[in-house]
Parts: sequence; C-alpha cells; structure tokens
Amino acid sequence: MKKFFVIISALISLTRPLNVLIAIVAVIVGGLLSGFLDRMLIIAAISAGLVLAGENAINDFFDFKTDLINHPARPIPLGIISRSLAFWVGLILILIGIYISWHVGLSNFIIALMLSIFLFAYSAFLSRTPIIGNFIVAFAGGITLIYGAIPGDCVSSKTIWAAIIAFGLHFAREIFKDIEDRLGDEEDNRKTLPIVTNPKKAAVFGFIGCVLTMLFIEIPYMFRVFGDYYQLAALLPFLGTGIAGVLGIQGYVAKSQMFLKISMLLGIGALIVEYFFPGK
Repeated sequence: MKKFFVIISALISLTRPLNVLIAIVAVIVGGLLSGFLDRMLIIAAISAGLVLAGENAINDFFDFKTDLINHPARPIPLGIISRSLAFWVGLILILIGIYISWHVGLSNFIIALMLSIFLFAYSAFLSRTPIIGNFIVAFAGGITLIYGAIPGDCVSSKTIWAAIIAFGLHFAREIFKDIEDRLGDEEDNRKTLPIVTNPKKAAVFGFIGCVLTMLFIEIPYMFRVFGDYYQLAALLPFLGTGIAGVLGIQGYVAKSQMFLKISMLLGIGALIVEYFFPGK
C-alpha cells in the first residue's frame, strides 16, 4: 500500500501540479476578462489543465537522458516510475483533455488538439532547437487565457493583452531554463540557444524578453485598457520581472526562473484585480 501511494505521489509530481494550477486559473481569468462566466468556462479550464498535465508527463518521457543530469530528483530518474508508465499516463490525460474540450465547443477542441500536437512535437524534437521550442511553450502559456474567452464568443482586448503578458513571461523563463539545463542538453546533443551561441548571449535574449514583458505589463494601462487598481497590483509582477532579468543576465538563472514564476502568479492576481475593479 505504501508503494502505491509513493507511485501516485510521483505521478502527480510528474504533471507539475503548480504549472497545471496556473494554467487552469489563467483559463478562468481569460474568460472573466472577456465577460464570460458559466459552467463551460470551468470545463474549458479542466480540459486545459488535463492537456498540460499530460504533456508534462510526456515531456519527462522524452527528457529522460537530460533529466539524469539536469533534474535527477524527478520520478523517472529516481526509478520510482517507469518511462512507459509516464508516457501512457500522459497520453491518457491528453486524450481526456481533448475529449472534454469537444464538449466546450469546436474552436476549443481545435485549439486543444493543435496545442497537444505542438507540445508533443516540442517534447519529441523541437526542444532540441533554438528559439522555436521556446516560442511554442510561450505560445501555449499565452493562448490559455484566450482559450477561456472563446466559449463566450468574445475575446476582449483585456484578454489579448493578458495573453501577450503571459507569452513574454513564459518566453523569458524558457530561455533561462535552457541555460540552466545546458549541461544535460549538451550530453543529449541538443542545439538549444545557449549551446549554439553561449550562455551569456542566450541570457541577453532572456533579459530582452523580461524588458519587453515589463512593457507589455504597462502598455495596456497607458492606453486605458486596464485601470488604476490594475496598475497598483501590477507593480509587483513588473518589479519581479525586472529582477528576474537582472539576475538572469548575471548568471543566476535558477533564481531568475523563480522570480518569473512568482511574477506569473502575481500577474494573475493583478488581472483578477482588474476583473473586480475594471478600468473601463
């Protein structure tokens, strides 16, 4: 019985529950910012969460060799669960998520299906390429907000700007993540940005991503898309993103990623403030 619970705990860890939770909340916030709120929004959020959870498991299946060096404490390198179990659990979660998206609407189904294919391709081979793999993950992070607005048949400018901000945060974090994972990626003959250039040059891309994201956070307020209360709440993710950029370009990429993850959570908080205290 103890072994069973250890395996279940490892499978949950495999799905990156915090990332899944962020995606679920992002879908809901995306719908709320476009004035959409009914049970379909919750169903859409669940479908997105399941797809992401499955893709995370699939990612660990493909990243087995690099995780032996980069993330040896993950369930597969530790030998708690097998690669095949991770693959099949991931695939089942993805298929369930896609199936649920069909009941939300055709547009959501198409997005869930295409995003699943893109993320599978990312895990299988696109993560080995510079920029393209980073772009796909960032795109997935951004489109989750739009995914939540689509069932309401109206994607507002607020949701679009929120998606752009999410894209920037994810893109910068992926660049710094590639720098941190460089040793394992080299062992697996991957051609990520810090490998084809060098870590310092790659960090410049991450820093630029942080600076652009700080602009993305401010521009919707400047054009009065978001209101004054948002501006106050957005100060924290704005500063967090700036700190992440400075830390990253100085070589502290692990701390940079931590600040970007915190900025994501704080950014969602700022968007929730905008929902309850709208600017327009």
